[in-house]
Amino acid sequence: MAKMFSKNDYFQCQLIVLCGILCMLLIPFIFVRAFAIMLLGMLIYTHERQLKMLVPASPGFLFWFGNVLSYIVGGFGFAILADAWDDFGIRYLNDALFYLGIGLSCYVVGMWLGGVLKKQNTPINVFMDLKFSHVSIISISSVFLLTVLLGGTGDSEMDVKSSYYNIVIGSFQSIENIPLILLSIYLLQKHPKWWLVGILFCSKFVIAISGMSVGYGRNKLIFALLSISLTWLALHYWYGIKISNSAKLIILCLPFVVIIYFGIASTYRHSVKFDAYSSISERQEFLRESINSASSSNNFVIDSLTQFCERLVQAHGLELLGMAETGYIEYYGWTMNDLEQAIFVYIPKIWYKNKGNGLGSDIMVYYGFTEYNHVPPTILADSFRRSGLFGVVIVYFVLGFVATTITIYFNNHWGSFGPLLALYVALSSTYFLSFDVMDIYTFYVYRIVSSGLVIYVLLRITGFLPKGTLRKSC
Repeated sequence: MAKMFSKNDYFQCQLIVLCGILCMLLIPFIFVRAFAIMLLGMLIYTHERQLKMLVPASPGFLFWFGNVLSYIVGGFGFAILADAWDDFGIRYLNDALFYLGIGLSCYVVGMWLGGVLKKQNTPINVFMDLKFSHVSIISISSVFLLTVLLGGTGDSEMDVKSSYYNIVIGSFQSIENIPLILLSIYLLQKHPKWWLVGILFCSKFVIAISGMSVGYGRNKLIFALLSISLTWLALHYWYGIKISNSAKLIILCLPFVVIIYFGIASTYRHSVKFDAYSSISERQEFLRESINSASSSNNFVIDSLTQFCERLVQAHGLELLGMAETGYIEYYGWTMNDLEQAIFVYIPKIWYKNKGNGLGSDIMVYYGFTEYNHVPPTILADSFRRSGLFGVVIVYFVLGFVATTITIYFNNHWGSFGPLLALYVALSSTYFLSFDVMDIYTFYVYRIVSSGLVIYVLLRITGFLPKGTLRKSC
């Protein structure tokens, strides 16, 4: 599209489309608003492609895609399959789509500004200086495994073990998508070894395996497959490599694999009941029973789809948004606690006990949604409950601007390491919809820096990055 018009004509075309989308959002019909949000995805994809980002594995597109999965696939799917249009959370879906559309429109404007201020010049030979070998792949997988084993052994004092989990396990948990990024790049190498593919893929789940064994994290496999597929497709597009028919068939089969897996995992979750003390043999028996129950069910596909959509939709966030919109709760605003969290973001929790208080699931506890379970807010609901529509406009605009400028910077610096960090930011953006505003702030101000250092050291000691990579700039 950008090649057909001059830059000025291209911008005017996008501006006209955006104005048309905003007009569509004013129409109070849920399907029209959903269609408008789908059109916003087209705008984001087109502009990030013009900015020479690795689309569709780019921050704006994946942020939009995560919202579509939750609000449109999850929301519409659950409402239709369970006839839940007036149920908890879903009753505010129409209003949520309006505010989401406004927010994503502001995200697009932030992208435009970020693209103007940062000159894009991504090299065509991106990732060419990454070194893949049997030793490097086995080494990085071993580091993830060793990290968990060291944290789960010994009779160390509770405060020591807590420090280890906060500093070490937390750091590796925040970069658990790195093996998937490396796997996507490795699959483009000549004659990849499938046993090494399996090792890299399983490295993603090393830290999460204990929780998955008792029923948590049903979405881990789903987002892993999504991350690999989109990153792999982005690299194929970037290098102009033709996708084989067998690869296309595998990608087409993935939705069916997800549905089958989610149905079995949901049955297993209800059987094991998060019992961390159940033995391995008991869990194996629960798994066999779950597979047998799923295979013998006449309504397995519908039940799996219903549970899948129920998991995708952020019903508690929708309810929080509705409470703020109807005036049931007052606007929360921006508090001294937010300022304190922002200032002390680099102080570890073991030294700053108040770190993270009043954020994330604490917000949902404050409003009475949960007392024990981790029920995350959404960036949409948190933005609105703070400052109404104005909060949504500001937060999404800043997010679009920051994501774009940082990604362009990474894509133009540090050889292969910069674009790899850009992919890390992009894949992390898929989860942003369930974050609160301060979590987003923490990610860009603290997590990218700390995780970037961990990623660089990890890739250097395992042999993926040669010496002097950071001195390479484009």
